[in-house]
Amino acid sequence: QRTSPQFGEAYQMAQPCLPVPRRRKRDQSDGGNIQEFNEIDTMDAMEYIAAVAKQAECLPDVFVASAPESSPLKPKEEREEYFDGSKASLSYLLSPHTMTIAAPSRNHLPQSGKKWVDSTLTSFSNLRMYIEKCFEMGIGSKETMERIPCPPMKDRSGWHIFCLGEQEAMGNVGGYFDDEMEENDLEGNEMEEDDVDNTESGNDWVSHVPQGGHETSVRILAQMDQVMTRRILSHHVHYMEEGWVLSKKRTAWIYALLARIERPLHRDDAAMMHDLLKECTKRRATCHCEEQLAMLNTLISIVGIYFEQGGGYQALMVAKIN
Repeated sequence: QRTSPQFGEAYQMAQPCLPVPRRRKRDQSDGGNIQEFNEIDTMDAMEYIAAVAKQAECLPDVFVASAPESSPLKPKEEREEYFDGSKASLSYLLSPHTMTIAAPSRNHLPQSGKKWVDSTLTSFSNLRMYIEKCFEMGIGSKETMERIPCPPMKDRSGWHIFCLGEQEAMGNVGGYFDDEMEENDLEGNEMEEDDVDNTESGNDWVSHVPQGGHETSVRILAQMDQVMTRRILSHHVHYMEEGWVLSKKRTAWIYALLARIERPLHRDDAAMMHDLLKECTKRRATCHCEEQLAMLNTLISIVGIYFEQGGGYQALMVAKIN
């Protein structure tokens, strides 16, 4: 057979490896039965391919599936229960462990309601924009001003003292520090590479901490990167979950750190904020101090509404019982 030089090579490549004859009509010599062959080991390649081709020719053009005798779905009470990881996770997410608590009464909420919430969130948004402008201007950088010595990023107890002062940091029932542990904790904590810029002179930050701790300032916030900001916020959330008092100083630091965190949130940050929101709503439900309620409602509004971690205004700032 002669082929065009242009397609000759392609034609040769398209030829079957074995010369198996192709027939358009089925072989009726065996009555249309599908040939079975079990001794493949004794066949050569050409015989095997020929047998497969003959089987294929004997197959009908259309297959009709038979209707099932019963529905494949079992009754609800008879279905198997799966206890895999996804169901376990779903059960936890839908359990009370992850739910926020609504305010028990209107006495636990601001009197002006939504107007107060809108004003709080506007002030918070303005602070975020102001911090961003200061950061762009170089405030907090090494080139423009001297940086404030800070503890290592992982030093939870050190940041507790840095933010709140030694007196409040040691004010928990039973005491958090032992006299002999103070220096060991400060020297024994791990340091990450990012901590080097914030601990330029080792533990010199200890001598720079005021008696009542550092006040929140744009200068301190601007010298923190996002990783450090999230870590320090997680330290405060840890102490909140451990039952430490929500003082004015701690509230101010949590408020300031939230203002420094960028959006969109990473899933780890969202989980941390949801833990903070749960703790705040739990405390609000049993609180009767107006000052504490004001601080709790401020954090609840920011985390739950601004950062969208609590289902919105209706879920967080409307009383369960009017």
